[in-house]
Order: sequence, then C-alpha cells, then structure tokens
Amino acid sequence: CISFIAFCLVASSGYLFNDLLDLEVDRNHPDKKTRPLAAGQISILYSKVLILVLLVIAVSIALLYVNIKFFIILSIYFLSTAFYSLYIKRKIIADILTLAILYTFRVIAGGFAVDLQLSVWLLAFSMFVFLSLAAVKRLAELVENASIGQKKSVGRSYEVTDIAIIEGVSLVSGYISVLVVVLHIFTEATQEYYSRPEILLGVCPIIVYWITRMILLAHRGQMHHDPILFSFRDNPSRLSAVLIILITIVAKVS
Repeated sequence: CISFIAFCLVASSGYLFNDLLDLEVDRNHPDKKTRPLAAGQISILYSKVLILVLLVIAVSIALLYVNIKFFIILSIYFLSTAFYSLYIKRKIIADILTLAILYTFRVIAGGFAVDLQLSVWLLAFSMFVFLSLAAVKRLAELVENASIGQKKSVGRSYEVTDIAIIEGVSLVSGYISVLVVVLHIFTEATQEYYSRPEILLGVCPIIVYWITRMILLAHRGQMHHDPILFSFRDNPSRLSAVLIILITIVAKVS
C-alpha cells in the first residue's frame, strides 16, 4: 500500500509535467480543455511546485519505507515518462511501445516493492496487453479526428489514414497476450498450483471478447480516450473482470 501511494505520486507528477508541455494543445482540444491546468483552474507556477513536491514525497517514501530496488524503478519510470513527454510521444509507434513499457514498469515496481520474483509470463502478458490498450488510445483519438474532418493528430505524428494499421496493432497485440495466457496455463508451475488448470482456459475467450469489443467501440468513436478509465466505467468490462476472478478461484479450489 505504501509503494502504491508512492507510485501514484510520481505518476501524478509525470502527468502534470506532460500537461504543462501540452498546455496549448489541450486548450484547443474538445475534451482535454476541461483538465484543471488547461482550464486555468490551477496556475502554471502551482503545477511546477506540485511536480517537485510530489516527487520529493514519493522518493522519500521509496527510500525510507520500501527498498532501494523500488526507488530505482520509480526513478527510471519518472525519467522515462519525462523523456516520453519531451520527445517520444511525437514518434509514431515508438510512443505506444513506450506506453506499454511504462505500464509494465508498474508491474515490475509492484514485484520489487514486496520482493516478489516476477515470471516472464506475467511480463510478456503485460507488454502485449498494454501495447494493445495504448494502440486503442491512439485509435480513439484518430477516429475522433476523422469525425471532425481533421487529417492529423495534434501534437502527435499520426494521420487518420493510419487507423487501419493502429487497429491491426491493437488486435494482434491483444490476441498475442491471450496466446501467452494459453501457453502459461500448460506450464509445469501452473499445472502444479491449480487443482483444475484446464478450467483457466475459460479466461481466454473473455479476454478476446474484452479486447475485441474495446477496439470495435474505439472504431465506432464510442471509446473514451483512456481505455483503462473506460473499462472501470463500462459494465461489460467489469463483468469480464468478475468472471475471470471467479474462473481463477474455481480452477484453484475445485
């Protein structure tokens, strides 16, 4: 819980830094213009001070209450987000790959925080599923641009003609993440840990449904810019999560 708080603080400082750089772009965006900084609800000076304060608190928590490995991954995460905001986010494909890596950093940080050795299966699944979601995020932006007759993304290097490619990246990455799950189910460790590991195969069609539906909604222009936030508010997504948890429990105890 302590490490979670620290990561939230450092992630928030990174988002504030990104919003400072995108201030003018966000002010001209139909949705992002309501963000506190773009809407003028908080000052630029206040934001700069807050970035430093959040960083200092996060670093202090990491060093005093967690461990050095967590502090290192936390530092790498912030530096990577800063580099992303300054440079990478304007580079096609490299931006969504970096987003997938940054999300996976959060999983690694959790492992470091509780001194848990992470499996290559978890990291592989994380990379592919997060790459899929990052592509969905870009897809939603491009579809919105197309709907208003805008040919290029503001502040990005994508064009509306790239929609088919981005959809393909999202679909392929999402389906590879499901393949990772299937292969993991038949590993020796999984076979020994679960009483009925074959039941875990029921998770796979649910993930396929969830990913495909997200992409379809994004294609129709019905997706929120952040697919993670959308999932928390979307009833079918929440039901999918509940079903996955139930299947996992049944596979363990039956």
